[in-house]
Amino acid sequence: MALATAIGGPVAVLRVSGRDLSFLVPLIGTLPLPGEAKFRRLHSLDKHFLDEAVVLRFQAPHSFTGEDVIEIQGHGVPALVEKIQEEAIALGAITALPGEFSFRAVLNQKMTLEEASRLQTLFAAEGLGASAASKLLSFGSSSDESVNRIFQEALTAVAAARGRVEAAIDFAEAEDEQAHDIASAELRLLEVERQLQGLLNSYEVFARNARTPTVILFGKPNAGKSTLLNLLVGGTRSLVSPTAGTTRDYVEVHLRTPSGQSFRLLDTAGLRSSLQNVDGIEAAGMRLGLEMMESADVLVWVEDARIPTKTFDHPQVDALLATKTHLKIYTHADLLGGSQDLGQAYDLVGDQSPNAARAVLDFVDQVCRTRRLDGDAALEGAKLISQRQEMLVRDALGETREALRCLRGERSLEIIGDLLRQLDKHLRGARGEALTDDYIGQIFTQFCLGK
Repeated sequence: MALATAIGGPVAVLRVSGRDLSFLVPLIGTLPLPGEAKFRRLHSLDKHFLDEAVVLRFQAPHSFTGEDVIEIQGHGVPALVEKIQEEAIALGAITALPGEFSFRAVLNQKMTLEEASRLQTLFAAEGLGASAASKLLSFGSSSDESVNRIFQEALTAVAAARGRVEAAIDFAEAEDEQAHDIASAELRLLEVERQLQGLLNSYEVFARNARTPTVILFGKPNAGKSTLLNLLVGGTRSLVSPTAGTTRDYVEVHLRTPSGQSFRLLDTAGLRSSLQNVDGIEAAGMRLGLEMMESADVLVWVEDARIPTKTFDHPQVDALLATKTHLKIYTHADLLGGSQDLGQAYDLVGDQSPNAARAVLDFVDQVCRTRRLDGDAALEGAKLISQRQEMLVRDALGETREALRCLRGERSLEIIGDLLRQLDKHLRGARGEALTDDYIGQIFTQFCLGK
């Protein structure tokens, strides 16, 4: 049993799955017919009224888990939901572990392990557009077969390469034959490397478009980054002080654009052109900010309009600005009296401050819309979208490259047998072969409750 909806909403959905759910009768009354929804008054074991709810029944195997399932749709009052759960537990229900519903669906062959992984990906991927999410759900067995075909071809090539290498080692005195066997093994492993790298590339494209975008505010000390963050939040979230360098660590908030796209917003320590004469804590904050900027999706450059510059006067930042999507926001533009043409300037004070915040949100919104469109197109060619498989493929690729080093004489040829056995193991694991219950259980611990 688990709550399948967020706590505190208008409606709460409790889901119970098992072979025989008749033990719930004292709580919900007689079980509805399969596929039937019934209005019920829920009562505690001591006959006290609890809630009014709609009760639905799904009969095995026609349910998500492949077992009998009862859904109780009641009011989302947290105290009521907790009390209903307590009564169900008193009757014999057990609280589900994270991912247990999906785990049972896999055990009951309602979905494959990779289909369950795709479902978890959807829950975690806030950056996906609606069409990409729909495509992800509809990938189905044809996509799994396509990926498995690549794994099978790689396994066949690895087996052939092992045969060639073993022959080369066993008949080392036949130099011409040995050179031929090694060259043949190398060709096969090069093809394996190409296939595995292609799978990783498709996963990285998907992952890049699926994750929540990160937006970083940066600028020189006392430029107004924290003021801008507070404007966007609508309150005081970051300390503001006339003293330069107030922000040492980064401040992170989660916001949404006008169209509802979620994004991470980070206010970082002010950046100076040099770390000379900078105390240790501030220098550490600057290094952390630069590191985070490397992986950011959008940079917002906050600058004092009285001393505008075309470049940031920091080689690492200037390199990032040349490649990263960015927006410039000015401060103190009101003090110039219109004497300088700054283009489209959004000031952080006075009448212009709401425009500055809106400009950032609109800019991020446009970037997210464009990225979602790109992501939808990129998904057309995506092959690997399972994080579990990605980790195994990455390990397999590492073993492949080490084996190639052995064949090229960069490492001892005698260790290649162990490398190829590990490579075979990783490829079979990626196909879902010979997975232990503990391994499968570990996968599902990453799921959320009620799924």
